[in-house]
Amino acid sequence: MSKLLSRSSNLVLRNYAASKTIVPCRRQAECWPKPEYGPMEVHRSNFLNGMKLAAASPLGAPICACTIMFQVGSRHEIDDELGVTHFLRAGSIMSGAAYSRYIKTRVLHQCGGFLSCSSDRQTVSYTLRCPMPVFPELKCYLLDCGVRCLFPHYELDDIKRMVREDLDRRTSESHVMDLIQKACFAGPLSNSVYCAEGRIDSMTSETIQNFVETLFRTNICSVGSFGVPFEEALKVASHIDCGRTERPPYMCMSVSCPRGGYEFFDKGRGEMTYVALGVPGAGTCDTDCFLKHAILAATLGQPGSSPQPWLHIADQTPAPPMTTLAEGDPFVNIKAFNISYMDTGVWGFLIQSDAKKIRCLTLKVNEFFANLCQKISIRDIDIGKKRLKLGAMAYTDTCERMAENLALQNATCCPCDGPRHLARMIDAIPPEEIIQTAGVLSTKHCSGQLAVAVVGDVAAAPDDSEMCIF
Repeated sequence: MSKLLSRSSNLVLRNYAASKTIVPCRRQAECWPKPEYGPMEVHRSNFLNGMKLAAASPLGAPICACTIMFQVGSRHEIDDELGVTHFLRAGSIMSGAAYSRYIKTRVLHQCGGFLSCSSDRQTVSYTLRCPMPVFPELKCYLLDCGVRCLFPHYELDDIKRMVREDLDRRTSESHVMDLIQKACFAGPLSNSVYCAEGRIDSMTSETIQNFVETLFRTNICSVGSFGVPFEEALKVASHIDCGRTERPPYMCMSVSCPRGGYEFFDKGRGEMTYVALGVPGAGTCDTDCFLKHAILAATLGQPGSSPQPWLHIADQTPAPPMTTLAEGDPFVNIKAFNISYMDTGVWGFLIQSDAKKIRCLTLKVNEFFANLCQKISIRDIDIGKKRLKLGAMAYTDTCERMAENLALQNATCCPCDGPRHLARMIDAIPPEEIIQTAGVLSTKHCSGQLAVAVVGDVAAAPDDSEMCIF
């Protein structure tokens, strides 16, 4: 027995020594390519039925994600359909035509997968995240969502409780950002992404199914994947609507008009107050104009805000010119935001402060808004470009974001192969055009298109009549 063990151990050592001499370590390191920011390669394809596909092939990603996005949101809700997209977002894993809710939940958790749904005023996205080796087995659960979901009434009761919990858990910042879009437009874009409390009990399975079957079409569907082989992504896209091989007719979308309204939600005296000021911005149909608004928002941004997630929320490093209005108060947060849809958008400022200072701060920001083109310099714009490019690189930290980003690029017909491509587009815009864009926004502010939304102590915040003095 001892001789046999010694012979086998010597054989292992000889094989190990031979492998070290044949393939040096330096040669192994050189055979790997040097990746840049973002995916290594993006494959794009268009189907005859109008569906679009974008698949990114990264270098050895252990986790992959695939997103199916429909250009349908709360702006398409009418009459008794108001609040349907909130139910779709909460019921992403409901029973479908092939698998029950129990089977989906059990198998996905066993395999390390996760199925989610996100929605806004223009899109509804279903995303599957899982280890790459098990994606061929789990993609059927992603296909069983959306059009193939049955929305049974016995599961809808549980979803209603989740919808009520969403209303209770939503933050004041997300609430005021929803209200500013409602105050800025008259028309479909004024529909909220949340279901109203009084409409939860009246929602039925037939209403949700009718909404999905009518509006979820292939010509407004896009698929984005990250880490998934291109052949598997093609299989997912080809099985979304197997019975439709021709391009369906386009939907007629109603136009939303600016109204410059005032919306509020009172939380009581002395509560932390959020005020949003906004004017109509730019849509994604005009890429250059959209990037100008995004650069301007990054120029006036503040560290610790959502466009810059790489910094700690308690980081109060001065970032002019907006931090000069806060006067060093660590409990005051002032930042610019830019929300864009296909045809239009909202651009403005968000102010967070306690009830004692909110009135004075809001009037200061309002005056700053009215004279925006005079408050920024070319140096501020250069810093804003760097912030935006760094934010784009930091946003690609998860496979879900990359997959949703690729699907959104297909939906908006604005392809971008990665942050380096976006950085070149940002650098190509001269600062003079951004200053001109700031002047256009100030003109909209002074021409009666300013919208105001308040969440918190409404009595402490100025009303809409005081905001129009400029």
